[in-house]
Amino acid sequence: MSGDNGIGSAGIYGAQGIASASNTPGSRVDVMGWGSQDAFWLFGGEGMPSTNPPGRLNDLWKLDACTTSAVSLTKTACSSYVGPGGQVWTTSGTYKDTLTNAFGCDSFITISLTVIPLTAGISQNGTTLAASPATGVLYQWIDCSNNALVAGASSAVFTPTTTGSYAVMIGNSSCVDTSDCVSVAITAISPLMESSLIVVCPNPSLGVFYLSAPCHATVRDALGNTPQTHFLAEALDPTPLPAGIYLLPLRTVSGAVQHTRIVLQY
Repeated sequence: MSGDNGIGSAGIYGAQGIASASNTPGSRVDVMGWGSQDAFWLFGGEGMPSTNPPGRLNDLWKLDACTTSAVSLTKTACSSYVGPGGQVWTTSGTYKDTLTNAFGCDSFITISLTVIPLTAGISQNGTTLAASPATGVLYQWIDCSNNALVAGASSAVFTPTTTGSYAVMIGNSSCVDTSDCVSVAITAISPLMESSLIVVCPNPSLGVFYLSAPCHATVRDALGNTPQTHFLAEALDPTPLPAGIYLLPLRTVSGAVQHTRIVLQY
């Protein structure tokens, strides 16, 4: 049952004997009232019934004591958390929320919240994409044209071989996030340009390979793994790697791309 302090308000009686928060005793004077352990009682008086003109009332009202409730929650969320009342929290902490319970009374909620910040991003340098954060998470690059996983592309740095749009999915033990898509355009180079673009020497080499101009270089083995990546390098030393033949994609400062094979022998 509820009520107001207005003058001349008619009562809302509802179904007799059935409690409802919408039931309202009409405005009245000279009313009898008394309290018990769990309720307050009203009887009669002069006032407004539901439909008849004002007059002497012969009705008994019971106002139940409001039953509040309290609950504590422990929550863990990725990046942000939406509370029961619709609030959005983005940092760890202890928060309070208040709802209305089944009795029409306040329900007080205390939330101990841990927010794990994880946001995937991409920085682009020509045709090379670098994921952020750069460490501490797992990586998987995605072809945005069909949402397919790019086979073998599970490092922080990714150099696509075909024109398209790509995103990176990062994850840790608790959360996963996917970046926005980034477009990459691969410019084909004629065999004449490819042969004259960057000179790699000596090749084969017992250790260090020298480049005729600074460029971005990625060392790839026969399985497509990329054990080494060099940025604006004029020399690279793959000697920690086993002897063998490696693919060396090169990209100049202007964005021209060349694919060269190098032979490492000891």
